[in-house]
Formats: sequence, structure tokens, C-alpha cells
Amino acid sequence: MVEKSICLHGAGPQDRVAHVRCQALKVDIKEVAAAFGVDEDMIEGKGQRNNMARNAAIYFVQRYTGLKNEEIGEIFGGIHYSAVSKASWRLQQEMANN
Repeated sequence: MVEKSICLHGAGPQDRVAHVRCQALKVDIKEVAAAFGVDEDMIEGKGQRNNMARNAAIYFVQRYTGLKNEEIGEIFGGIHYSAVSKASWRLQQEMANN
């Protein structure tokens, strides 16, 4: 799933950067799924409201890949860029409260 959205960016010198980001993203999503005991599809699929594992994955991807919210939204089932921002914010709020 991740490969179709981020691993196929552009040509030239940026291919290496896109490949490195893609590999990091695959690891992040796999690790989050394992940590929360859920399937990767549950994290990447659209329509997963109030899913803490999904919010954590979105937060990590947003924080550590340097991707735009629109690009992150494509990875997570085509969600709107503002939904990416909101999911990340929700996790930050949860971490601040606990």
C-alpha cells in the first residue's frame, strides 16, 4: 500500500530520497501496528475513526518523514490533509493528558 503512494516519486537525485523515506515509512507503520497489536490494513485504511494506532502512525509519519499532509493523507487511504493534522493533534493531546 505504501509503495504506490510514496515510493514512485520523480526521477533523478530525488529517487534516493524518496526510496529512503519509503523504507522508513514502511518500518514505522509496521512497528506501530505491532506495538498496538493491530493489522497494518487497519492503520492504512480510510474510515478508521478514533483509532489510536492509526493516529500514532500518522503522527510519526508526519513528524519524521518531512512529507506534506496531503502526501500523508494519500498514504492513509486518501484522507484530507486537515484530517492528517487533526489525527496528529489528537495523539498529542492524548499524550499530554496521560
